[in-house]
Amino acid sequence: MKSIKPSFSNENAFKKDIQLTVDENLINHFLMGLFYSKRTYSFVELFLKYTPGNMNHIAKLASNFFTTTVMQFLMPELVKEVGHGKKIDFRCGFSK
Repeated sequence: MKSIKPSFSNENAFKKDIQLTVDENLINHFLMGLFYSKRTYSFVELFLKYTPGNMNHIAKLASNFFTTTVMQFLMPELVKEVGHGKKIDFRCGFSK
């Protein structure tokens, strides 16, 4: 573990703000946690989960745009491989 010596500003303009230090130890700890978990993260599920309640109906409508028909403009080969009008999701998993 590396020793970090953060320095914060003592200027009056910054005293009302929150000052935070993020070092590589925290980032490495987060990445190791992902590496040793056998979980898959879904973009659509996270999008729906973290959308505020009053905008939930808009988020559900927006999630319907994750189809091969809409995404074929970004990924032209998608319709050929998966089919036309199929729902898609971006998933990411970390593991050994």
